Parts: sequence; structure tokens; C-alpha cells
Amino acid sequence: MSLRAARLATEKTEPRPVLPIRFLSRDFRGSQMAKIVFESEQELEDYICEHLEEGLNPISDSNIDWYGRQVEIKPYGVIDLMTVSYEPNGLHVSIEIIELKKEVITIKAIAQLARYIRGIKHYYEINEQPFSLDIRGVLVAPRFDISDDTVYLSNIVNGIDCYTIDYELDSGISFCYCGKNWGKSGADFNEFEELYGKRINDMALTRHVDYKNYLKRQEGICNDVVEDDQDAHVASVNA
Repeated sequence: MSLRAARLATEKTEPRPVLPIRFLSRDFRGSQMAKIVFESEQELEDYICEHLEEGLNPISDSNIDWYGRQVEIKPYGVIDLMTVSYEPNGLHVSIEIIELKKEVITIKAIAQLARYIRGIKHYYEINEQPFSLDIRGVLVAPRFDISDDTVYLSNIVNGIDCYTIDYELDSGISFCYCGKNWGKSGADFNEFEELYGKRINDMALTRHVDYKNYLKRQEGICNDVVEDDQDAHVASVNA
């Protein structure tokens, strides 16, 4: 049974989950500011699964072939959601591990997601597969505290993307990618540039010039060897 057929078969008996929204205030233009409040992570999970059952990942806005919910991989833990997508030729598989938090993205949450990713990679290291594999992690929460050092960890950890949850009156729920280029405003690099930056750049340039000269010398040696071989060949023929 397809995901779509399975969803339709249970639609009449299982009520569609509703994501709770609390309107907190109005700004000077009179529009409503919304805050999303979850009683539990399962409420968010239910909402996302409604879309996954239709073959769509609402977080990354991509198509999926199937998904797993509360996927246990001992002893690494229990994954909230895991989606799987296949290339048409079946030679490449993409797995996305999704961890949901009801409050804020933290360093501990990123570490937890990294543990799950390692668990799946460990499985495929000891179980050969006839396809190439891409495994990524996705962390979702209502808030990402940009004053916390978590933003810098998310910058340098490859294979993990962070999303926050937004709400617009005209479009409803959306998932916002947090990006990878966080930095402090008002950064002053003058001292670093004077003490270290110029030295790093100058030494790199010197090494580059030296290497180019080395290649030229090697090229000249090779040319001399070729000419000697040709001369020897001509001499042997004439003899």
C-alpha cells in the first residue's frame, strides 16, 4: 500500500493533528505576532508526519520515498524521524535524520543528533550496500538563541542543518533554515591582520612561487633527458 493510500485508509478514524498557536501581541501596524507553543515534541512530530505520509518533507521541502518514526538503533538511541529518498536508478540513497525539540536548539541537541548520525553510519560500515549513501541530520525547534555559542557549532559541523519554526497569518507554518555563516557584528581584525594575517598570506605566496619555480626546474630536467635520449637514438642509428 502506498503512503498516500495508507493515509486515506486511516483518515476517517484518526483526527488530523493541529499545531497549537498562541497569539501574544500586536505590533504598531496592528498585525498579530505569533508564538508557537508545544505541549510535547510528539505534537510537532505528528504535524510533520502528516506531510511525510504524502511523500513530502515539509522542513526541507523535498520529496521522500518513505520514512520511519521513533527509529531505535541500539545503543545509539531513538531517532524521532528518519526519511529515505532514492535516485531513480537506485544507485544513490539519501537518509535524513530529524531531531525535534519543543523549545530551543542547544549544543546538547546537536551532539545528540551527531550520535544518531554516527549510529546509522556505523550500521552501513559493517553492512555493505550496493549504492552510494548520503546521511544528513536536521534539528528543528521553535527558537535558535543567536547569543549562545550553539550558532558557531552549527557553522562548522558538516552534515547537520538547523531549522526554526515560523508562523505567518497568510501562509501558516513554515520551517526557516538557520544558515551557516554566523559571525559577531563589529568584529575588529586589524590586530590579527597585522600580527598573523599578513604573515600567513606572505608565506603562502612565497611557497606558491617556490613551487612554481620547482616545477619549471623539473620540466627543464625532463626536457634535457628527452634531448639526450633522442641524441643517443640518432647516434645509434647512424652507427
